Amino acid sequence: PRPKSRKIYNFGSPRVGNDAFVAQFDSLMGNEIDEAYRLVNGQDAVTRMPRTVNALAFGSIGYNHCGPTALIMDPKAANDKSDPLVWVEGESDDKACPVRDGVAMISPLGS
Repeated sequence: PRPKSRKIYNFGSPRVGNDAFVAQFDSLMGNEIDEAYRLVNGQDAVTRMPRTVNALAFGSIGYNHCGPTALIMDPKAANDKSDPLVWVEGESDDKACPVRDGVAMISPLGS
């Protein structure tokens, strides 16, 4: 029997697919998948890998992650004490997800 609902909670994985993979995943949202979140430790470098590479030797490798990110910050590591400890992409505010490509990393070991 098929489950009545499908919910995906991904914990700390690296990026696993390209833009076509993400588009296919997104097409399942609301139909096959009811809810999906990618939970990320704010200091975890693995969740930011592999970075997109645009080079002559490699071409364009457009890795991305699927589903909205729930970014969890360590209260001791937070730069601004007014920042929330849990930030959810598309729900908390209009800021771009800090772990998607195109967002500069201050340190290779974290955001």
